Amino acid sequence: MNGEGGIGIEDIVRRNIAALRAKANLTQQALADEMLLRGVAWTRETVAQVETTNRRIGLTEAIAIAACLDVPLARLTATGADTVSVGESRWTAPYLAAAIAGTAGGI
Repeated sequence: MNGEGGIGIEDIVRRNIAALRAKANLTQQALADEMLLRGVAWTRETVAQVETTNRRIGLTEAIAIAACLDVPLARLTATGADTVSVGESRWTAPYLAAAIAGTAGGI
């Protein structure tokens, strides 16, 4: 699964958060408020940084975002791309999906 190229997993997650937030008709402030209700101290500025810059999110934040948006955690990584950059490697979309599902050992 090594190689260069492909869209980065962080960019995919960032774009998906923004799109899912918009689909849920939540403002950035409303998502920040929802995160706070789940014990994650985010501000509107944090949401903006996550959606538009290279601010990475931790696992706790990802789980809380998925809960706020009422989607499975795996939905944050959904992509139509053939390959995805994960760290220094390039993974195929099926391998990424298998890794998230815990079945990558068979690929």
